[in-house]
Order: sequence, then C-alpha cells, then structure tokens
Amino acid sequence: MNKLNFYECMNMDIVLHIQKNVTVVRAIGEDAEDYLQSQLTINLKNLDPGEIRYGMRLSLKGKVLAGAYVMRFGSEDFVLLSRGTEPRALIELLEENVIADEVDFSDESADWKLQAVWGEGLTENLGFPLPETQELKKVDDSYVFLDSRLPEGVVSILSPQREASRPLGLPEGLRNDDQAELEHMRIRAGLVAIPQEIGPTDLPQEGGLEENFVDFDKGCYLGQEVMARLHAMGKARRKAVAVQWTEKKPPPVPTDLLAGEKKVATLKSMLMGKEGGVGIAIVHENGIPELDGNGLLVPESKKGRIKRL
Repeated sequence: MNKLNFYECMNMDIVLHIQKNVTVVRAIGEDAEDYLQSQLTINLKNLDPGEIRYGMRLSLKGKVLAGAYVMRFGSEDFVLLSRGTEPRALIELLEENVIADEVDFSDESADWKLQAVWGEGLTENLGFPLPETQELKKVDDSYVFLDSRLPEGVVSILSPQREASRPLGLPEGLRNDDQAELEHMRIRAGLVAIPQEIGPTDLPQEGGLEENFVDFDKGCYLGQEVMARLHAMGKARRKAVAVQWTEKKPPPVPTDLLAGEKKVATLKSMLMGKEGGVGIAIVHENGIPELDGNGLLVPESKKGRIKRL
C-alpha cells in the first residue's frame, strides 16, 4: 500500500458487503410498462428513465409474494432486481398473467453482481456525488443507487461480473462485511426482508411497507382492492418488530410466540451473535404489552423469551 492510500485508510471506515445471490430480470416489449403497471404496487408512469424504485407483487388477497427494485432504462426496457426471490420464481410470477401482452422476461442474474458500501469517508472516496433519491446513477458500466430497503446511508452498486471486486475504484483498505454487519443493521432498523420476513402470509402494512412502496392513486393492479380497503380502514392489527434473544442456543425459525398459552406472534428470523441474537417477529397488537414487558415465550424453550430490541 502506498503512502497516499495508507493515510486515506486511516481517515475512513468504509465497509463493503457482497451479495451472495442476486436476481436480475429484464422486461422488454411495447407492453412492458402497461403490463408491469398491472402487476406491481408502484406507479411506473411516474418512473422516468434513469430512475429506480422498489415495488411488490401481491396476491389477489394482498399478501406479499415478491419484492423487487424496478429500474427504468426506456419506454420498453425495465430491469427488476431482487435480493430475496430466485430468478425462476420471479419470472414465473411476472409471467403468470401474460395473455396477449407484448412483453418478454429474461434472466440476466449471471451477468451481474450486487455490492453495498457504507461508512465514514464514503462520500469523499466515491469520487462522484451520491445519487439523489430514486436516481439510478450510471458510473462507468455500473449503476449506483441509495438503497431504500437498507439502513440510511447505504449505497448499493450493481456491476457487471467482470468488474473488479472493489467497486468504482474505491481505495484499498475497505473493511469486508464478513460478520453479517449489514443484516444486523437492517434488523435493528426494523427493515423487513421480502419474502423471508414479510411474505405470502403477510400484508405490506404489517411490515410498514405501504407508505413508500404502495401507490394508492394508480390504476388496477393485483391486490389493489385489499390495499384500498386497508388504507381506508387504518392500520393493520399485526406489525413487524425488531426483537432480541439472549440465550446462546438459537430458537427455531419460524416459530410461534406465546403470551401465556395464547399465540400472539410469529418469529420470522433470528441472526445469532456472541451474546444472543436479533430478529424480526410479526406481532399481533394484543401481544405488544407482553413483548414490551416480560417478553414472549418460545414454546421449545423452557426459559428463553423474545423481547423488543
């Protein structure tokens, strides 16, 4: 390491996370916009070329089947990026209602990699201004965006597989996220993973997703009637909560959580560390007082309890 890079590293703490599996599906065709508009929760009419926004594919009952970032490159060219849904499963969902629509879906996952960076000194070492909200900034052959599904300050970078492991010429000395730091940050921020934590048995409102990722003023789409009814009625009776577990042995996931002998929650995830674990639970409003008090009982554990983080 030369002297310049040494002093750069002394003044920064930038962390690099490499996504192990990422789904990239391209949608092209003269009906691509109209068809995706009928399938997803966001209004693509308001998404300009060079912009990105996260949307969901719901069931007719309004349950969350998949989520993806939608990147618009032109009037007939979109790319969907998902962390939680396999390529084949996402394409099957997207193609489910194609009848005579001129739209084709192709799996480009093998051509791309997704990385995330954050930390002190990031802005100075990127070498270009941070993207604006919803902006998909093209830098060389990579696409950079502020990640709306990760904690504030995290920048995600979608790059061709051939690009170097250090994205966009960031200096040496990056700290690799080899301790699931990003997952800890996400859970502590109460941001749910789709469909692992909010999925086919859950509504967007239960994960706090309706405010930014459901447009209530667009035309018809799958699950719209349920979304409109819930929007008019008010809040859902269950919600996702970041929780903690202090025992060394991890609880089973998913598992029911009890207040006394009554099921009031479902533990959806648990990320273990040296001093217990953190995770996401979907908790009924009747279980909140016990969660915030003595904690909720894990049936398989004699003494361990889940409490709010």
